[in-house]
Amino acid sequence: MSVIKINFDDGTKKIELNGDSNKVLTWNPTDINFVDRYLFFIDWVQNEYIEKVEKLSTSLKSIEDYKVGTTIALGEEFNVELDKVFGEGTSKIAFGNMNPISPISNGKFLFDNFISALDPVIQESFDKFESNSEKYRKQAEQLKKSLKK
Repeated sequence: MSVIKINFDDGTKKIELNGDSNKVLTWNPTDINFVDRYLFFIDWVQNEYIEKVEKLSTSLKSIEDYKVGTTIALGEEFNVELDKVFGEGTSKIAFGNMNPISPISNGKFLFDNFISALDPVIQESFDKFESNSEKYRKQAEQLKKSLKK
């Protein structure tokens, strides 16, 4: 039996990170579920995660106050949530073995730099999605009519 192969545009896009062709995120901005996943993620970061990270940094007066594994757990929590949005392995591509709450030379956390760089790309795709929504509605109406025949 021979295998029939087909190729079609599924809307998938690739984002290369920091000019490294080995660090590429693949995602589909036309996936309607992606919009929800991304918006839930950003809401979680802004309203829950940052609070946890800030609480950790303000509660540490000395090394004796530090509970072993706390930063690892916070980093893993972020990675799990990021992977829910873009797919398994995304956090490994983005951060390697580095903890996303690592402070970077510009004074921000690694995860903050990542989101700040990524968000304009995502927002652009949302803008395109909104501008194309009328086109999608018309296509749905045409499909509906053709299925009734």
